[in-house]
Amino acid sequence: MAKEKNTADAKPPYLTLADKLRKAIAARNIAPGSFMGTEVELSKNHSLARMTVRRAVQTLIDEGILERLPGRGIFVRNPEHQTRSVKVLAGNLCWTPAVNMARAAKKVADDKGVELILCDAHGNMAADLEAIRRLPYNGVRGAVIMSLHCREFHGALSHLVAANFPFVVVDQHLHEIDAPSVCSDNFGGGALAASAVLEAGHRRIAFVGDLAASTTADRLKGVKEALADRGVALAAAIDLQVLDQFGDWEPRVKETVRELMASSAAPTAVLCSCDSVARAAYRTLLGLGLEIPRDVSVVGFDDDPLAQWLNPPLSTIRQNFDDIGRIAMEKLVERMANPDAPAEPVHVPVD
Repeated sequence: MAKEKNTADAKPPYLTLADKLRKAIAARNIAPGSFMGTEVELSKNHSLARMTVRRAVQTLIDEGILERLPGRGIFVRNPEHQTRSVKVLAGNLCWTPAVNMARAAKKVADDKGVELILCDAHGNMAADLEAIRRLPYNGVRGAVIMSLHCREFHGALSHLVAANFPFVVVDQHLHEIDAPSVCSDNFGGGALAASAVLEAGHRRIAFVGDLAASTTADRLKGVKEALADRGVALAAAIDLQVLDQFGDWEPRVKETVRELMASSAAPTAVLCSCDSVARAAYRTLLGLGLEIPRDVSVVGFDDDPLAQWLNPPLSTIRQNFDDIGRIAMEKLVERMANPDAPAEPVHVPVD
């Protein structure tokens, strides 16, 4: 039997072989329809045990790259005959922007001949994380993943990187993980919100949001820089310290806004990290007997459809969720075709 070198930290031999064959096929070094050999022949050619070869071949069959023809052997599938399946993982499709991103991704997938499977975790973060970890083993060839903005999320993504599973993250830029991401220009959006209230004459300006999310932190940086350019200091930056991303934020927002407005230097403008925070701030301010925007201005971020139903309608920074979903699926298709392509982040403009 062929000997195989392996250590606790090394990649399993079958994945190493699968990577080697996948790259050769992607580079067209092995043409579609080519005969790869039998398991016995591949075992001999690569000096690996037959069981290792079988697992590597099955991995590529599950990805739609190879096919096993009974009595003949293993062949490279013709791309024209392949059904490529990918997943879009959403934490909660009750969030309208998640639906918009998924729909835009679906249009691209249809144009590319890719089958899209939409998965909704229904606000269950543990289930969403487990679904991410299982991606390399359920037969799909790639995934668009909506960010969870938590430490465990990075661990799940690291698992995908180790398995060489193609994916694209939306709504977060990845600084420590080598994978493509598509996200709004959050820094620019924060600067835009700050500039709007400055132009309206405000100088006591506060920011409220979940600063554990990198998107929110980037928005806050944009706010601070735009204010500093005009010689204005941010009056307060309140971290909501959200423990459950899919939970009810309103009690914490109400508490924060009441404290802000009770201070001796209450802000005349409140910049909110997202529209859901802004809606809760609206209700709290109205409950305090304040009139928007006469007594205090509120600015959101997202352009959630519900924002227009507030009275008065919410001023908000619009994220282009259709563009985010479209670009994410285009990047995923590119990543599946060329796993070694640079994992460059994409910033989508806001307005």
